[in-house]
Amino acid sequence: GWMKRSQVAFYQEKYELAWTYFHECRTLDILQMDLNFGSQLAEKMPDPKGIFK
Repeated sequence: GWMKRSQVAFYQEKYELAWTYFHECRTLDILQMDLNFGSQLAEKMPDPKGIFK
């Protein structure tokens, strides 16, 4: 669910919120992460935690 929330926030151009959800997904269920999406998100806004480039 966190990955979907991150994607919805991304398409609403709420990139900081998208990063919050993306990191929550990483913490709770790393297997659900879409690393390609993480790259797209990083193009719009650098990772505030500096984990993903």
